[in-house]
Amino acid sequence: MSNIAYTGARGNVRGSAGIDRNINAERIQCQQLFVTENLISPPGGSTGQALLSSSLAAANAVLIEANNVAGGIDINAGTAGIAVDTTGGISVDSSSVAVASNITTVGAAGFDLSIGSTAGSLNLTAGEAAVNAIVIDASNAAGGIDIDAGTGGIAMNVTGAADIAAVSSLGSVVLSGGEVVADAVQVTASNTAGGVTITSGATGTGTLAVNGLVVRTATAAGIGAARVLTAADSGGFFEVDKTGVYAITLPTPAQGISFTFMVLDTGANIVTITSPGAFNFGIVDVNNVNLASTGTNVLLASAGSVGDWVHYQGIDATHYLVTGACIAAADITFT
Repeated sequence: MSNIAYTGARGNVRGSAGIDRNINAERIQCQQLFVTENLISPPGGSTGQALLSSSLAAANAVLIEANNVAGGIDINAGTAGIAVDTTGGISVDSSSVAVASNITTVGAAGFDLSIGSTAGSLNLTAGEAAVNAIVIDASNAAGGIDIDAGTGGIAMNVTGAADIAAVSSLGSVVLSGGEVVADAVQVTASNTAGGVTITSGATGTGTLAVNGLVVRTATAAGIGAARVLTAADSGGFFEVDKTGVYAITLPTPAQGISFTFMVLDTGANIVTITSPGAFNFGIVDVNNVNLASTGTNVLLASAGSVGDWVHYQGIDATHYLVTGACIAAADITFT
């Protein structure tokens, strides 16, 4: 061990007998410095700088260690804060399984806690087997969460039979695709037995139900009496009850609006679907025979079968394109 060389007055070291021993030194040089009791500043404090420096080319050139199993290290600073800078990596590790770890700031508007990697990646990993293993929470009532990505996109993957839920209890959920392609927004149920269900409230509007895509509105639960539909009902899949005689009146056609009707029961009554002021075009499969859609009315016959259906698609201000199918001849007729 090298000798201690010093000049000038700089501070105190308390010895083993509890007596403050003055060391008048501007610099203390040694291989190791052991403190068996407390190392304190001079009485009344110090207005100078405490510098701990090492020129050793080693990963532990400066080592601060509380080697008792119950020991800890407490570092406090005033408003100037604490700065830890390195040209190498930073590793903060805890092997504790009994207490939680925290990085917390009080902060204020404009005074945030930032965790970033300028040119590398940022990995957030949790190994706990819990539904909330990772929690991202903007707890203020007016707080929000903003997630942005470049051309690499955003991928959310779940292994196993688990769900991904996007829920807004009082607000909207918006899916928007700005790409100039036919499938800018895709909703896919990839399993051969999978389906897609879109449900809206009583005043909401739906979308055409086709090939396992079931789109429901509360207004489309069923029709069993005279009903006048509006453009707001467009996209509804309507189940028609034929236990009474009545008419369903369609709105003036327009491009983009559509309505689908399916016979719910075999009630012995005729239900008429009328499009006043509009003419029908199209083809309906009547017991494997194509029948041209003409006139302004479609009649669901009194002897019609469950499953008979007809679809209206607005093509301009005076015409509906009408398609459909029925099981028996004369189940659907036109006037």
